[in-house]
Amino acid sequence: MAHVDCDSHILPEDAFAEIPEAFRPDGPRIVTDANGNSCVVYPARQRNIPDYARPIPNPFNPRPRSSGNRPEVRIADMAKADIDIQVLVPSNGSFYYDVEPQLAAAVCRSYNNAVGRIVKNHPGKFIGLATLPMQEPKMAVEELDRAVREVGLRGLVCYTTVQDKDLDAEEFWPVYEKAQQLGVPIIVHPVNTGPIIGGWRMTRHYADRGYGFWSALGNSMENSVMIANLMFGGVLDAFPKLRFCFMEGGGTQVPHLMEGLAAVHSGEGDYSRLKSKPQREPIEYLDQLYFSVRTTESLLGVLVDRLGNDSWVVGTDYPHADTMGSWPHTVSVIQSREDLSADTKEAILGGNALRLFGLSM
Repeated sequence: MAHVDCDSHILPEDAFAEIPEAFRPDGPRIVTDANGNSCVVYPARQRNIPDYARPIPNPFNPRPRSSGNRPEVRIADMAKADIDIQVLVPSNGSFYYDVEPQLAAAVCRSYNNAVGRIVKNHPGKFIGLATLPMQEPKMAVEELDRAVREVGLRGLVCYTTVQDKDLDAEEFWPVYEKAQQLGVPIIVHPVNTGPIIGGWRMTRHYADRGYGFWSALGNSMENSVMIANLMFGGVLDAFPKLRFCFMEGGGTQVPHLMEGLAAVHSGEGDYSRLKSKPQREPIEYLDQLYFSVRTTESLLGVLVDRLGNDSWVVGTDYPHADTMGSWPHTVSVIQSREDLSADTKEAILGGNALRLFGLSM
C-alpha cells in the first residue's frame, strides 16, 4: 500500500512566471535577499491582510527559503520519511480571495501550470491541487475544468470562507457541480492570513509569547463551522458524490462536532431559523468527509473504534517547521501505535487517500 501525505505545501520557483505583464505591478513575485531569506511580495494581497494576522509567520514575512520547494529535494525527503506520494497544496497565503478576480485568475492559472509541470515531470510521486479564484465562481469553474482536464491536477484546494461568505452560498454551487462532474475532491485548508474565527483573541499573545492559537485552535474551529454550513446549507445533499477533506484540524474534534450537529438536527435551539435540514443524520455524512489527523493524537484509537476506519488521512504540513505528525517519522509513529489495527494503519497511511482521489488501491 502506498503511503500518502495529504498536506504538503509547495511554492514552485516558477509559480508566478506566467502572470501577464498587465497584472505584474499588483501581482505576486518571490523575492530573496542576500542572506537567503525569501518572501512573497504581493501588493494587492498585502493591503488586505487583517491586522491581527500580520505578526503570524506567512509568505509575506522574510524567512529562509525552503529547499523543499525543489522537487528533487522533496522526493529525497519523501524517501527518508517512507512517503510514496505527496499531495501538493499551495502555500496558501498567496491565494486568498480578497483581490480583483481577473488578477486572481491569472495568478491561479500560472501557479496551477507550475504544479502541473512538477506532476508531469515526476510521474507517480505527486498529486496536484488546483487553486481557484473563488471570488468569481464562473472563473473558478473554468479554471477547475482546465486544470483537471488539460493540466492533470486531481483536486482543488478551497479555504473556509470567501470574502466573509460561507461556502454553502449558492453562488459557489457551480464549483461543486463541476468538481462532482470531474470526480475530484475538495481539499479544505484554513488560511492564517485570511479571516480566522476569534481574530485578535487567537493571535493577541503571539508577538511576545509565541502562542499558536490560530493553528491549534483556529483551524479546527474554521473547519467545524464550514462542515456545519455545508451540511445544513444543503451542499452535501445536493452533491452526494462530492468529497471534502479537511486539513490541520485533527481528527478527535470530529465526535464532538457530530454530537453538536446532531443536537441541532434533532431540533435543539431555534431550528426554525436554519436554512435547511439535512436529509441524513450528521454522522451519516462521514462517507463524504475526510480529515487529516495528527499522528500523536492520544484518542486516535478511540476515534477509529467509534467512527470507523474510512475518514482519516495523514498530512504532515511539510516543509513547514511546525510539521504535523512528527516528520520525518510520520509513518513509523502510526505503525508503532498499539491502539490501531493493521488494517486501520494501512487505511490512514494511504488507503483512504487513494480512495479520496479516485486512485487504484
